[in-house]
Amino acid sequence: MRWQVAIRQSRAFSSRVAMIGRALLVGLLLLLGLQSPQVNAAARAFLDRDSIALGETVTLNVEVDGIGTGEPDLSALAGNFRVLGSSSNTQVSLVNGQQSARTLWGVVLEPLHEGVLGIPALSVRGETTAPMTLTVRSPAATSAAQGDVFIEVETSSTQPYVQQQIVYSIRLFYAVTLLDGQLDDPRIDAAEVRRIGSDATYQSERNGRRYNVIERRYAITPQRSGELTLPALRFRGRALSDAGRGRMFDPGRAVSAQADATTLQVRPAPSSAATPWLPAQALQYTAQLSAASSPAKVGEPITLTLRLQAQGLAAEQLPELVLPTIDGVDVYPDQESAQSLDGSGLIVGERVRRFAVVPKQAGPLAIPALQMHWWDVSKDAAATAEIPARQIAVVASDGSTSVPQDSTIPAAGALPSDLRTSEEAPNRDDGPWPLLSALLAALWLATLAWVWRLRRRQMPPVAVSGAHTRPVDGRELQRALQGGDLPAIATALRAVAPTTQAQRRWSLQAVADSLQDAAQSAAVRKLERRLYAPRDAQEAIQAAELRDELRTAFRQSPRWQEDNAADAARGGLPPLYPPR
Repeated sequence: MRWQVAIRQSRAFSSRVAMIGRALLVGLLLLLGLQSPQVNAAARAFLDRDSIALGETVTLNVEVDGIGTGEPDLSALAGNFRVLGSSSNTQVSLVNGQQSARTLWGVVLEPLHEGVLGIPALSVRGETTAPMTLTVRSPAATSAAQGDVFIEVETSSTQPYVQQQIVYSIRLFYAVTLLDGQLDDPRIDAAEVRRIGSDATYQSERNGRRYNVIERRYAITPQRSGELTLPALRFRGRALSDAGRGRMFDPGRAVSAQADATTLQVRPAPSSAATPWLPAQALQYTAQLSAASSPAKVGEPITLTLRLQAQGLAAEQLPELVLPTIDGVDVYPDQESAQSLDGSGLIVGERVRRFAVVPKQAGPLAIPALQMHWWDVSKDAAATAEIPARQIAVVASDGSTSVPQDSTIPAAGALPSDLRTSEEAPNRDDGPWPLLSALLAALWLATLAWVWRLRRRQMPPVAVSGAHTRPVDGRELQRALQGGDLPAIATALRAVAPTTQAQRRWSLQAVADSLQDAAQSAAVRKLERRLYAPRDAQEAIQAAELRDELRTAFRQSPRWQEDNAADAARGGLPPLYPPR
């Protein structure tokens, strides 16, 4: 009964606080509404595709900040393009107390001839966009399956390396009004398949007939060398029938199309390639070094941030970022973050890790050079990205010698500028709005803390799980071991490995390093060589013997290294409920 009364009181208090908060929020929005939107007429232009075939259309997007009048001047496009239509959209947003607006125009263009066509700078509202280029190829070859609906597929490479990412493009052509439909997704057992971006829509002319086109792209990463077949894809749907035109309820007619299967010859990693194997289109390795105070002093941390970006590799394919031993300092690594992004038609993997470097003595502090070896698939050659060595002056805690300012150290193999991220945003004066926001946040947090303390007196404690999680059992692994398919066993091993928020998928090398049992670790390493090593090394490992070794090693559940530490920690605590 006391608990119910306390809850009623807390609800009444929370209601009053919520009313006060809503009143303050309404007043804040009214004040913000009196401000006019920022006028920043910076103009940008970009294409939905940078390469098309003659007879296809492309969408030119022109974006400008702020609200105003006027449209882009498209007269400079008359020599190379035919303008088929345009549309515009204006959006107003409120972010951090600042009201902003932007206008976006979409212009549908049809190239008049082949070649690399220049799109000059366009003028809009007193600003100009940056010039661009569009590659226009010869018309696509006529497909024997052409009709009202047909499918074309294209791969960026037919002889990729193992774990090299290729782009698989699927284009659905239709010259009828589709009522509904379903296009198959590629399903490949021996490869990772990821969707890239959203569908692109445009028009294309084939044999004098105009088609609407939906293009869908996938990033396919082969997981083993040898022949890889991309299965035939099928489209099934309903189109508006000629007899049903003008009717309100037309059931339509069935339409379908099927693409041909595609075969790839996947090459193993070259014998001269470094470990880990990183086949990428481009790779950027940078370091940002900043001192917590100026000058750098003994005992005060310096933040070193390492960033690795690879175009054509997912985040889980990138190695862990580490620092070598540095004399005269203590190094405290932060948790690593990883993400996979869409960029330039490929998946871009990124890993970022910060290290707190604490000098223990005065004098010059030498940060050694860092290297990352990778394979440049565009040049089919080994490459190295290097962060040069750096030296910083460190003084005693009462010293006055200055040190260099914060700096970013780039490495070779830079990615396109639109994929880079900044660590800090420029400072700006936001006026009284941060103070008002802080007051509202403090009031709301105080209410939550009061209600939480009230409920805590009545609620039992809740156990909190650790950072590592794993499936409750290994049935998938045992099922894969019984089946005997080596790629399926590798996938199951990655699935049962302990994962964190930053690392959702393990490589086989990482799985082997994390296993405590020597027999299990050796079997996993042999499985990795069988799947990813050059062909001569693969043939040296018999598949049947490897299956028996894996089944014997994993007859018991996998034993991970961190389990020992967790068991020791649990063993040192007294039982929650002593035995009776």
